[in-house]
Amino acid sequence: MLMRVFRDNLGIPRLSRDDVERVAEHFLSTLARYALNVDLPLPTNLGYILRDLKEGSFCTFSHDGHLGYKPNGEPCLGTYSFSRQHLTISKDLERTDPRYVFTCAHEIGHFFLHSKVQPQAFQEQGEVEIRDSARDFVVIRSDSVPRTIMEWQANRFAASILMPRITVQTVLAKVQRDLGISRRGKIWLDHQKHIKRDFYRTVQGVAQHYNVSQAVVQMRLRELNLIDTSSTYGLQRIYDSDLETALRQLYQV
Repeated sequence: MLMRVFRDNLGIPRLSRDDVERVAEHFLSTLARYALNVDLPLPTNLGYILRDLKEGSFCTFSHDGHLGYKPNGEPCLGTYSFSRQHLTISKDLERTDPRYVFTCAHEIGHFFLHSKVQPQAFQEQGEVEIRDSARDFVVIRSDSVPRTIMEWQANRFAASILMPRITVQTVLAKVQRDLGISRRGKIWLDHQKHIKRDFYRTVQGVAQHYNVSQAVVQMRLRELNLIDTSSTYGLQRIYDSDLETALRQLYQV
């Protein structure tokens, strides 16, 4: 199912941000083609994807128990078992919680990207599985630390399948139309109160469509160049949200 990619000596795929986007689109074209429909984009249904992965004997999934704690004492929110090809999400995360949605997409990313990775890249206390706590999602990639590369890739993959880049502008324009905003397909920000109010209403609407957090939406709009703050000094820093910042807000770490 995975596209051919170059892997290092540990089996970790070498992927740029754009590479991860393309891999995610390939994944969706196989399991959730409807999510790539530019004319009528529908939110990615992770439940259907997990069902199809199970029925295809690719991997299994459970969401029915506590996952214990990591050595640092932090609760584990999600796991991917290499030996069992099994994804688990802590039952402490409700299905309606944006953290559940992102955690689930993140663990699917580990399955899709990292099933061929050598255990020494991630092994913890003899367990051949990845165990993710909130702090594992908020990661600064370091090419000298294999686990950070894997977490960064899984984060990028999750954002890409939850908000496919080819559909975001269409959804943004639809939300703006529904809100009665005349300039659509991009957000132009300045210091006017009604502009800021429309910004937050728009972000909320896009978040509801994709079932993700508003922090992730802001990040995605920024990196796709759909928020313009260039005309007003000082706003760019305020609304400049990268993925690490968005996940820090989402997981409150």
